[in-house]
Amino acid sequence: SCLLTTMGACTGVLADAHTHSLEPTVSCNEYVAIDRANSDQQQEGCILAHSCLRDSRASAQPNADLADRREKAGANQLSICPTHCSSEAATDFQSLDKPTFTILHFNDVYHIAPGKQEPIGGAARFVTKVRELQKDWDSLVMFSGDVFNPSLLSTVTKGQHMVPVLNAIKPHAGCFGNHDFDFGVGHLEKLASQTSIPWVMTNLIDARSGLPIANAIKSHIIVKNGVTIGVLGIAEEEWLPTIAELPPYVKYIDRVLAARTEIATLKSKGAQWIVALSHMREENDLSFAKAIPELDLVLGGHDHFWKWTPDSHCPVLNSGSDFRQLSLVKIWVGLPGRRSFITAEEVIQRPKVH
Repeated sequence: SCLLTTMGACTGVLADAHTHSLEPTVSCNEYVAIDRANSDQQQEGCILAHSCLRDSRASAQPNADLADRREKAGANQLSICPTHCSSEAATDFQSLDKPTFTILHFNDVYHIAPGKQEPIGGAARFVTKVRELQKDWDSLVMFSGDVFNPSLLSTVTKGQHMVPVLNAIKPHAGCFGNHDFDFGVGHLEKLASQTSIPWVMTNLIDARSGLPIANAIKSHIIVKNGVTIGVLGIAEEEWLPTIAELPPYVKYIDRVLAARTEIATLKSKGAQWIVALSHMREENDLSFAKAIPELDLVLGGHDHFWKWTPDSHCPVLNSGSDFRQLSLVKIWVGLPGRRSFITAEEVIQRPKVH
């Protein structure tokens, strides 16, 4: 299958290696689009790139409407539009070699069959694309909740049909979403135990045991290419009352308090870079990211759109829904004077057009 890739935006945080104080950068203008119509490696669709190095004096700016930008770019074009970056930063971005590590991210997947309208998605095509990207990038795979319900098939299988799909994708970490609790905590425990995923829930606790709900873990550590990565799993309180089968022993812990406490634990274990998998509305993701200076990236779920929101220290990414798209996140760690430099690309599943 062919892919349409959109690099939403990138953020490079200028910071002392041992502190989180930011150094200002100088704004620059947008680059012009580069036509790829005559490229020898044409693909169906287009690639839109939007990269930026955040100015510590500038507020976070949301993406331009992606559908409008795709339409303006047309097929086989590359549009590079960095904002809030210096010419030195732009040159540095272009000269960056292979990233330190990469992440493939997805969230809110319900229907395994492809749809009838573009992008059609489909679990089989999605698994194939994940494997292709992993072969190219040796990526970590991370998931931000909602997989076992709702769908017509789930009414019959109660989410059991998604277990082999998840095991084919092989995420390195995941968090639960609200719909994963639709058939009860006990059933979720059963389904989760049949997957190979480390399920992380930092702030949803079983009050009877004091442990994370559904046999999840509070945090997870992954070592990739010499970087020790700490992973959190964060839920918002707002969706808990909507779950009919949620028992009274499920206890919500304030997400900022829980994250700060667990980050301290992760740091004590040697974590150098912190990512939060979340299942929250966008406004909660953004406020959560701003509240915790130690966070490096929030990979969100619950909202069903693709959006990359750069921030002065912690960008937020939502990766669409329903096996129609995923994100390829590239992270450079340890660049001189920077905490990290991150880009995100949207990968949309489309059938080949002959």
